[in-house]
Amino acid sequence: MSNSAAHVLAATLNAHGVNVAYCVPGESYLPLTDAFIDFPNLQLIVCRHEGGAGYMAVAHARLRNQPGVCIVSRGPGAVNVAIALHVTYHDAEPVVFLIGQAERAGLGRMALQEMNYAKTFSDTAKSVIEVIDADRIAEAVARAFHIAQSGTPGPVVVVLPENILYGQTASEPMGPRAKALTAPTPADTARALDMLRHAERPLVIAGGRLHGDAALGDLTKFAETFALPVAAPQRRFHIFDSRYPNCAGRLANRAPGELLDIMRESDLLLVIGERIGPSMSQGYTFPRAPVPDQPMIHVRPDTQEVGRIYQPTLGLGCDPHKFIAAMLAAGPGNVPDARRGLGQAAERRASQCDGMAVGIGQ
Repeated sequence: MSNSAAHVLAATLNAHGVNVAYCVPGESYLPLTDAFIDFPNLQLIVCRHEGGAGYMAVAHARLRNQPGVCIVSRGPGAVNVAIALHVTYHDAEPVVFLIGQAERAGLGRMALQEMNYAKTFSDTAKSVIEVIDADRIAEAVARAFHIAQSGTPGPVVVVLPENILYGQTASEPMGPRAKALTAPTPADTARALDMLRHAERPLVIAGGRLHGDAALGDLTKFAETFALPVAAPQRRFHIFDSRYPNCAGRLANRAPGELLDIMRESDLLLVIGERIGPSMSQGYTFPRAPVPDQPMIHVRPDTQEVGRIYQPTLGLGCDPHKFIAAMLAAGPGNVPDARRGLGQAAERRASQCDGMAVGIGQ
């Protein structure tokens, strides 16, 4: 039995647990909007501008801890969504962008609103996948979801020529592939524990790849168990409750000099789940690039990112939550007495930073 490729695409979205997609309707993917009618649980949110649709998909990914879906038409629609796609890439959020395209027979002939998406989005998408065969549309979409969530998450563009969506296929919808999560090796775990157990003035900088209640709950437990101060970087202030005693302040863009002076007294930086961009690092001065002034452990779920700009003392290309779980399983050992008596430093931080920090330990 055959179905339209658009129906198989919608069924594949449904199989991936998608229940909301954000769009601006366009002629290049009308068969897909028709196919949504067959899946009542697939809600299509119609927006006034493609940029807004893209931002809503990014927010969906961040708040729900699941891939967002944005559907836009070819040419102008694709260009309008480009800024949201750029934000998705820099914020490392998993979003699948389904973008219409001219019919395949007209490609390369400057067909109406034709674009080369592989060139256009080569610098801001993890991958650009063009569907060239109706029988492989489910495979393409399943691959897009897999890539968007693997390693450092990010946007994936799926290009949909108009005639492909109208085509018939006997292929079946595809469900999600198992997400591959990497954990630290025993050797890396042992070395990280040794560095943490001997540091007297450590500082944790927790970033955006710590997603969901379980991961954030374990981060708080990790901070409390190991007597660690935790700072939240720019646009990640939700990572750690500023009212919690272990809060070390916020590394906002242009953070107060008094706060940075206290942070620079650290004898170990543990950066978990953060790319370390210019805003958080105060223009790559803290941590200093390319070689930090303090010993640094950098944990990020992408081996290409760890060591790309900074030279960490220990770099771990693994899932940040898996790293925290490994630390908690091993335990803090004998934490230096200096870590248990950080009350005075906490008072200094709170008094000098106008409430940006609320203490750094017990």
